[in-house]
Amino acid sequence: MLKSLRGGRRSAAIANTDEDEVLLENIERSSNEDAGGVLNNDEERNPKTTRTTGQRHSRRSFAHLASGRARTAMFSAAISLFVVVLLLSAAELLHTVASPSQKIDPCTNFRDYVCAGWDSRNELRDGQSQISRRSTLSEQTQSVLRQIIESSGPHFSHQSDGDFAAEKRIFAKLKKAYVSCMDEGALEGRGLTPVIDIATRVRRILRRSGNSLALHPMGLISSPAPNIDGRDQPSFTEVVKFLMNQGVDALITFRTKIDDEDPGTNSLLLRPVYRQSLLSRDENKNDHLLREYKSVMAEVLSQVFADADFEVSPSEVRALDIPERGENSSMLEGLVQSVVTFETRLTDALPPLSTWYDVKEYYNVYSLEEAESLVPPISLRELIINQTGGTAPKKVIITAPAYLETLSKALRETDRSVLEAYFIWRVVQTHARTVKAKAVEPILAFQSQLEGRTYKPDEERWRLCVQHVNAGLGWILGYFWAKWHLPSDIQSFGSSVIHTILDGYLEQQQSLEWLSQHAKDIASEKLRNVAREIAYPTKNPDLRRPDRVEERYSKLEISEDDYFQNVIVFAQAKNHDRFAKLAKTSDDREWDRKIDTVDAYFSPAGNEIVVPGGIMQPPVYYGPRLPSYLTYGAFGALMGHEISHGKAPIRSCFVSSIDQPAFDSMGRYFDANGNKTDWWDPQTSAQYAQRSRCFIDQYNEFGAAGPDGGLLFVDGAQTLDENLADDRGLRAAFQAWRTRDKKDPDKKIVGLDRFSKEQIFFLSYGSFWCSKSQAETMQKYLRSNVHAPDFARIMGTTANSPDFRSAFGCATTKPTCTM
Repeated sequence: MLKSLRGGRRSAAIANTDEDEVLLENIERSSNEDAGGVLNNDEERNPKTTRTTGQRHSRRSFAHLASGRARTAMFSAAISLFVVVLLLSAAELLHTVASPSQKIDPCTNFRDYVCAGWDSRNELRDGQSQISRRSTLSEQTQSVLRQIIESSGPHFSHQSDGDFAAEKRIFAKLKKAYVSCMDEGALEGRGLTPVIDIATRVRRILRRSGNSLALHPMGLISSPAPNIDGRDQPSFTEVVKFLMNQGVDALITFRTKIDDEDPGTNSLLLRPVYRQSLLSRDENKNDHLLREYKSVMAEVLSQVFADADFEVSPSEVRALDIPERGENSSMLEGLVQSVVTFETRLTDALPPLSTWYDVKEYYNVYSLEEAESLVPPISLRELIINQTGGTAPKKVIITAPAYLETLSKALRETDRSVLEAYFIWRVVQTHARTVKAKAVEPILAFQSQLEGRTYKPDEERWRLCVQHVNAGLGWILGYFWAKWHLPSDIQSFGSSVIHTILDGYLEQQQSLEWLSQHAKDIASEKLRNVAREIAYPTKNPDLRRPDRVEERYSKLEISEDDYFQNVIVFAQAKNHDRFAKLAKTSDDREWDRKIDTVDAYFSPAGNEIVVPGGIMQPPVYYGPRLPSYLTYGAFGALMGHEISHGKAPIRSCFVSSIDQPAFDSMGRYFDANGNKTDWWDPQTSAQYAQRSRCFIDQYNEFGAAGPDGGLLFVDGAQTLDENLADDRGLRAAFQAWRTRDKKDPDKKIVGLDRFSKEQIFFLSYGSFWCSKSQAETMQKYLRSNVHAPDFARIMGTTANSPDFRSAFGCATTKPTCTM
């Protein structure tokens, strides 16, 4: 059982000073040589039997040594960029893994072996809930995006006058959105006003029948017409419709995706709001957290009601359990308790996390009339027509019918004043980071507390603003990032890597005893037909053409001095795009991720892998000029994972889109053309279930430290499909690299002499998953994510890899589990 440590670790890695010196010497020696000076084919050695002699312990890093005056000449113009990148990559890997003096056995504790150096150099900052090599890469990418936005813009160079003019126009739009977000003075001047305006509109819509909020002196809440019935449908539908256009999800949400039974078309999905409150389903059962949550809601709503002058004086709504106020209000206590009860009722009606990905569970076809019968208080037809401009689909995919039935009953049985407070609370939660007001800080502080970090009200504004611009104008920002940052060969080499991994899968699956020949034939057809979208899209929009990018955002009017209005414009555009897809074929679809995303995904209905440029950077992807074992170890394994098991974003705790596995227990329901069909026979299904049991039991044993000091364990069943995708992805990547290496052998990098090429492959893989997190963050992750935590992904996959065990000379090469 592996215990994950947070903050500091029990043993700190010591910098590999002698190895640093070797690298520096090679840089200097290479100043008048080509890359051959840093690549060799020396005899490979095993770290279990070879030790570096004369090692001096020091905390100096390679970067520090490289900056010394005695080393200034190494960065002379004579040194090729390739050599520098190569050696810096080697240095980074050396400072990620454990030093030989630590004597960590990779066969029994590969997580610490591959991450000990990284652990010693990376501590959680104040206010930080987690840190990883992946998050560091994301932060670095965000910094580059910031530099782009804050630059003076495009300069004429070799493109046509028309392209240059289009670049200037789209960059101006980008700049406006960023400037409005960065104007903190204007935001502070407006304060809570934007939220109050939305809340007031919600209140007016719900009170058109003459109802008014009344707080009984004893805490009982009453109104002339307390419950929603058929007569209330128009006003209730209107408030949900209004909130959709304000970027607020309340009760239900709509998504558009490729139809699982007809992959040439798009279908509309009606889904629950999966996060009804600040607390998860499990956190709702924690009395302490629930008490604090009620206190936060009371404090914030009291301020909102007072500022909005909602016919309730501030003295009547003093918050419950707020020390600085010093007294309770039974009136507000009753209202808050009722809102929490309503939220909890809906949260408890949500389907289990494991079913969110299961096409058998979420693909429930209803006619629009049948769908409306599940939730009579809401006119689904009116909500849809409002977004489509007059047309309604013949069918709707209801992902959770039981939830809609519970929702309908809850709406009928809940007092209107409680529902009013619920909607207002949804508005405040959604836009807590959009406004700049003291009134919403309790929400932000409580969210930080739930993640185990300290709330910092003065966090760097630019980070939020880059995210804001990317969310609303992502293809414009992506255009400039791709043009100014991505290498020209990124698509060709990336595609070639994926092609070899697909070949590796074709070879690998032939040895799968549990897969019938019929299933193997269909799987092979799927593999041969996998489409690849690499680095950036070349349609919808074509990021090679600024005029196409400009056309994509032609209808958006961006303000330079009204950030909140821009947020609303972006929300409305997102809704419009979502419903506009219904009139398009699946060939016209846009990517589900922006190109700077440090992730990839597989779309089974399109039988397509999409790989944004964000994941195609060191320490994941190294390009064609560096030894390929560096790229195949991390990038190759991730691509293998995606091919085996299409998924949502690696670090997302809550699903933002439903993608399905390509070849595992969910991928079995999609053929080579993306059609929904079960192509596994009963014998294959039974063998799969039997072999999966070992993986479930294995991952159930991985534990991490919880907030109370006890161990929290991975749910092997909940994470099964992801764990199997990790396992098969790593195997396929290693097979693909080994086949490539036999045809065109990679050379070794001087400075990494103590490792074989095979070992560096696995070091590249494992080091990508180095991470630390607060105990509270880990607890939330284990309860709400279908991925195992990073330490378990390192330990589980390598324990199941005969290739890993052979590379490191382990006592046995027999895997713990195998499919």
